Amino acid sequence: MPKSFSKKNLLFIFSFAVLIAISTVTVYFIDYIQWLFIGLVFLVLMLFALRFPFYSFLLFVIALPFEAAFVFEIGFTIRLSYILLAITILGLFFSVRKLHFKSALNIPIFVFLGISTLSLIMIIFSPPPEVNLAEIMEYRGSAMRPIIQLLLLFFFVAAYFLTIHFCSNKKKLDIILKTYIGIASLIALYGIYQFFTIKFNLPFINITNAISTGGHGYGVSYYNSPSLFRPHATFQEPLNFGHYLLSVLPFLIAIHLFRRKEKKNGEIFLKVKFLPVLILMMSFALFLTKSRGAWLGFLIALIFLLIMTRMKHKLKLIGFLILVCLIVGLFSFFYFPAVYQTIPQRFIYRFSLDPRLTYYSFIFNLWKQYPILGVGFGNYGWYAASYFSSSLLVSAHGVFQEFLIETGILGFLSLIFLVFIYYRIMFRALKKNKDTPWYPYILGFLACFTAMMVQYLTFGDRFSLYFWVLLGISIATLRLIKKEKILVND
Repeated sequence: MPKSFSKKNLLFIFSFAVLIAISTVTVYFIDYIQWLFIGLVFLVLMLFALRFPFYSFLLFVIALPFEAAFVFEIGFTIRLSYILLAITILGLFFSVRKLHFKSALNIPIFVFLGISTLSLIMIIFSPPPEVNLAEIMEYRGSAMRPIIQLLLLFFFVAAYFLTIHFCSNKKKLDIILKTYIGIASLIALYGIYQFFTIKFNLPFINITNAISTGGHGYGVSYYNSPSLFRPHATFQEPLNFGHYLLSVLPFLIAIHLFRRKEKKNGEIFLKVKFLPVLILMMSFALFLTKSRGAWLGFLIALIFLLIMTRMKHKLKLIGFLILVCLIVGLFSFFYFPAVYQTIPQRFIYRFSLDPRLTYYSFIFNLWKQYPILGVGFGNYGWYAASYFSSSLLVSAHGVFQEFLIETGILGFLSLIFLVFIYYRIMFRALKKNKDTPWYPYILGFLACFTAMMVQYLTFGDRFSLYFWVLLGISIATLRLIKKEKILVND
């Protein structure tokens, strides 16, 4: 190919074409100047991804927690992380020749994706019931919803493979982990600040928002309820905020337990300053969410860490947790007694009235009618809306339940297979690296994964984007460990 028509030059031409297309098409829907600015930003990011694909990926990692802040509503939600992921993929395609996508989870992931795709044929044999949806659901409830949901699943999985590619050496892995921990710390800090804004009427109580394309979407602003004292930071709800914290907090605790041993051996890989402070801050933020699923997931992760560590580490963990409970508990009790007043309401009075119990009963009965491939990927919302006479599409309130009803027993087993293989791979690595500096990192990844799986029993309808990134980081870490051992043996 002539130099004048290289891939990089083609990408420049493509970027300008996209800019013109966005500006021209969207002028009908929304203010031209606003979209022109968005198009220019998109162009700059495209060129940046072409020149620095790794740093474009870091921007994507930074954007992960902004699930309800700076999003676009065009009939379905486009988050900032989606845009940066797409731009990074394009930049990588045009600038990198060799991609590192091979991983131990490839087969279970492809089986998982294959059965999810196969379940779409159920739309042909059993179309979902017609439902009178509210105006804000007009586009989310379109006939394209199952296709969009499936494409989004493939897009999320692409983040997993992209993460593996960029974690190609210890230096890059270190940068990616520090970036993830750094942005998570800032989000936790803002969540705590958001809690204080309710008490002292401070500014920036809520930064969640959406840019709407006129009649082709709707503006979204998720306001925190002052009566509940439950911060949600940059997420739609407090339980989403709590789940994000679970993707990093158990990992930091595992690192902290073994930090003294690492210092003694002089083999510190991930140097994170003020580690106890970060753990305390995130624990306080998690406490404030008052998400029962997140609390339970965190508790199971702590029990897992207690089981998998030696006695001196168990004592250190117990002592540190007692300190965290005293500081967080006493501070909240004396300065914000309303926090404790809402806990009995959520954990005692509302438990018997929790709508999830009704949803689970309906899901099981509906699954018995479509046991093999379910009602079709992305279709459950219509069935639930029809049964509960709702004008909104209803979630199954649990990833495992959602896959059982939408993809049947085959899809559910493929999901269990994926989880099982991950545990088997990580536990084998944990056993082989028991006396190496990598042990706390593998243990931390397992603790985060376990905590997130527990909350997924009562939360969500799909694995989140940051879940796939965490999965990629952990598997890439095992690849680096294996490469390191090969180099040592040679």
